[in-house]
Amino acid sequence: MKILQQFKAWMKKNSSWDQIRLLNAKIRPFYSIAILLLSALVITQILNHYGDKEKDLKLINSIAVTKMISYRNSDSLHVAKILVFESDKVKDFTKIKSQDSVILFLQGEVQKYKSMIKKPGSSVTAISNTTDMTGTIPTTVIQANPAVPQKTNFPVYTAEKHNIWLDLDIIAKVDSIHYDLKVRNKYSVVIGYEKGLPTAMVTNYNPYTETTDMRAYSVMIPNPKRFSLGIHAGYGIVGMGFGPYIGFGINYDLINLW
Repeated sequence: MKILQQFKAWMKKNSSWDQIRLLNAKIRPFYSIAILLLSALVITQILNHYGDKEKDLKLINSIAVTKMISYRNSDSLHVAKILVFESDKVKDFTKIKSQDSVILFLQGEVQKYKSMIKKPGSSVTAISNTTDMTGTIPTTVIQANPAVPQKTNFPVYTAEKHNIWLDLDIIAKVDSIHYDLKVRNKYSVVIGYEKGLPTAMVTNYNPYTETTDMRAYSVMIPNPKRFSLGIHAGYGIVGMGFGPYIGFGINYDLINLW
């Protein structure tokens, strides 16, 4: 009982209206800061929500209309180009519904390697190509053995073609054709910007190989933000002199150091 009475006496002594008003005057500036912070947080969440919806719609539209273009360059090499799909997060791309088999394959690869493509600028490219060679190859006839009866003694035909891109050997017998084919492909993949748009380009150096389809995805590189809201703490001019201060305001970055 004595402790309770002492506590009531202390409350009565230290709870005067003058002290309450003094305390209120000291913390009143922080009311505005708290309201501004809360308002900024709510507005940011609303803008982010609608911004994400807009980005999803743009991504869906780009998947629907993006087509690969291909041509032969001045060196007669086959070149294929396509716009790169971009999103802030991997899940924004993998959740898109599509009937395109190449896009479905690319989504699977993006999901498989998501741990490797977390940073902005990381990418995955899916490429389909075909190697097609047509032409005529001279044959060599291995003469039959005169000592063997004609009915079971047939000639053997051979043909071959060798260059830096392929090795082809053919042996044709009366009941079978044996072939040995090895194809060497060489190509470069470039992901960059062309006319301000993210673009993937594949160049095949094997003249017999062409890219038949391609899709590319990249984690978007965010544009640097100059304006921001923040709380400031430091030491500077306060009133008529110098001292520590805490404030709230709008920042503008002149130079990004990091």
